Amino acid sequence: GGTQGGDLKRAPQLEMLRGPFRMVGLYDGTTFKECRTGIAWAFADTRAAKVLKEEFVNRKSRQVLVAVDAQFEGAPETLRVFRPVTLLNADSCPG
Repeated sequence: GGTQGGDLKRAPQLEMLRGPFRMVGLYDGTTFKECRTGIAWAFADTRAAKVLKEEFVNRKSRQVLVAVDAQFEGAPETLRVFRPVTLLNADSCPG
């Protein structure tokens, strides 16, 4: 006898980890690069993302550190931002 692994195949893969999450990363006007992992995503087309892009353009900087509350969606994966993004007074990741 032994345990069968059949149940594992039916378990959801990453669907339970879609968020929303609080993440801190660098935004360059196009992509958000999360500080801890270095992985970059585009933002889904939402009002919060549009406001962030406008604020970023007004700053005239190369990149800015931001804190976002977002969840993953779609393929290719994008970040859907839920609340107005917090622009932090930095242009590099902490640490």
